[in-house]
Amino acid sequence: MNKRFKHSTSRIYLYKMTTDNGGAPAVYRGRLSLAICKPRIRGKAEVGDWLIGVAGKGLRQGAPLIYIARVSEVLENGSYYADPRFAKRPDSIYRWNGSKLSIKPRAPFHDPMDAFRDIGSGPTHAGARVLLCDRYRYFGRGASDWYAAVARSRTSSEPLKRRV
Repeated sequence: MNKRFKHSTSRIYLYKMTTDNGGAPAVYRGRLSLAICKPRIRGKAEVGDWLIGVAGKGLRQGAPLIYIARVSEVLENGSYYADPRFAKRPDSIYRWNGSKLSIKPRAPFHDPMDAFRDIGSGPTHAGARVLLCDRYRYFGRGASDWYAAVARSRTSSEPLKRRV
């Protein structure tokens, strides 16, 4: 099922990233997707919610902001993997094989041991819930921890602004 609706209130999902290799999130052709990893976030986030990824210590010191994105579409039950529009995306590592999803040969990022976490069990594959974001900022290697320094130095009445 494809969901496109607005929340009256948005939720924010913040998590520390341990890798930034193009799989989660995947930024490709003007869209950011979260199709693998973070099953709890993918299971709960809805259209209008915000996703924020910061680098964990093992990835980069200082917890720089890697990306921020607003969910614009949610695809349920493996429909992402059946839709030809998404077949070439880096995180489209599963395919429909009859009535169940299976990992593609030579799939990057994950192997068959990750399938239950990524897509859940058949026949519904309820875990194969994908978040698509049209509004996002991905910083990747250009990530900075400017927000942490600003947050420490500002008073509660000041707006948060980037200092250059």
